[in-house]
Amino acid sequence: MRLLSAAILLLPGALALPGTNLRRLETPLNASSADVLYTPPPGVVVEPDLDMTKPPQTPGAKLTKIRHGPYKITPNSMLPMQMKNNLEKPCTDCYILAMQGGLEYEDGTVANIDSGAWLHHMTMSNAMRKDIVCDGWWARPQRFYSAGNEREVSRLNPGSLKFGLKIGYWDSFAMLVELMNQSDRNITVFVTQTYETLPTREAEAQGYKPADSIWMDITGCGISETEAREGRYELYSPIWNSTVDGTLIFSTGHLHDGGESTTLYVNRVPVCTNTQLYGRRRAYVEKSTGRTHISDTGVCKDFAKIKKGDQLVLGVVYDTNKYPLEKSMHGHGFEPLMGISRIYIG
Repeated sequence: MRLLSAAILLLPGALALPGTNLRRLETPLNASSADVLYTPPPGVVVEPDLDMTKPPQTPGAKLTKIRHGPYKITPNSMLPMQMKNNLEKPCTDCYILAMQGGLEYEDGTVANIDSGAWLHHMTMSNAMRKDIVCDGWWARPQRFYSAGNEREVSRLNPGSLKFGLKIGYWDSFAMLVELMNQSDRNITVFVTQTYETLPTREAEAQGYKPADSIWMDITGCGISETEAREGRYELYSPIWNSTVDGTLIFSTGHLHDGGESTTLYVNRVPVCTNTQLYGRRRAYVEKSTGRTHISDTGVCKDFAKIKKGDQLVLGVVYDTNKYPLEKSMHGHGFEPLMGISRIYIG
């Protein structure tokens, strides 16, 4: 994937609210794309969106949205993986407390399935920090955020926990992104990343401590894709023997259409299940067919403690009898499958 260039725009009509960065504040979310059609089932928790029109959830924090693009996509096509390094950061001496990816049109309205636009994949990484799972000869940079079109929020300070990603001057952000246009017109879109942050001095005075991310993947340290097939089945990641002690702060799961849930096991005991929700929001329902797609993933918060040597495994469930696979944009077959859980540890 090719990383995106950062274009910083200040759109007309922006509102100045406490805790927002006016320099990068953009127009509010398109209300029609935020319509909720049903509440999550019992036991499934969905983290609220980061909303630039409201104060941040954390007192004293700042919300910053950064736009990357523009990306021009022709009708009924996939924009191949894009990659760009040295992206703008929300700050250079701070803690990131929460973050969320997004996709929008030139005027700032949300671009989503109801208008044919997909944020198929995005992964944010920090080149100056090392991935704690894939740290051998295949070493990768720290992958600190990722999303599919569900665009989930990741939060590192849920409840009474005080953790965040500590960001300094030398940290270097990169992004991989893949976009799709299912409409019959040319579209121009921007990928967005919204951050909730606190300055380092203020955060540490409040007792915040640095966190890290754990990337569990059914392909291990591979390319994160496996061949699609129909039916109900389970897939598992290789075992990761933990090299760290800590609290598992927050977890989300990423699957493709057909996916039902991801479950994290610690020493063979399930500690977190992330359930995929389909069509919970109106923007995830195709207007022409009524077909629904993954719109949300249930999250786990402050759910386990691990120590060095503990064995972690990710299991995922696909059931295409309930949820049809996503057809390939290349004209035949289905899009490859993924099974990822992104976990924060502090």
